[in-house]
Amino acid sequence: MIHTDTIPIPIKGLSVRELGNAIIIINENGDEMHSLDEVGSFIWQTIDGTSSFKDILAKLCGEYEVEKPTAEEDLRKFLTLLNEKKLIQI
Repeated sequence: MIHTDTIPIPIKGLSVRELGNAIIIINENGDEMHSLDEVGSFIWQTIDGTSSFKDILAKLCGEYEVEKPTAEEDLRKFLTLLNEKKLIQI
C-alpha cells in the first residue's frame, strides 16, 4: 500500500528519453518499452528518490487543475502500476 510518506525510487539501469511532452522508458535489457503521456511524464520527473507521495501530490496539484482527492487516487494507481512494471520501487 502506498502511504503519504512513501518515497518512490526509480529503478537503476533504465534508459529514459524525452520526446516532446512524452517520456519513453526502456528497461535494462532493452526488451520492454514504456511510454508516458504529459501527466505521467510530469510525475516521472518528480520521482527523484527523495520526494514522498505527499510531495509529488502537492506538485501535481500545483501544476494541473485537479481536485486533490482525484489526484491522490490517480497518483496512487499510477505509482502502483510503475511499481508492478518494475520501473520504480516503493
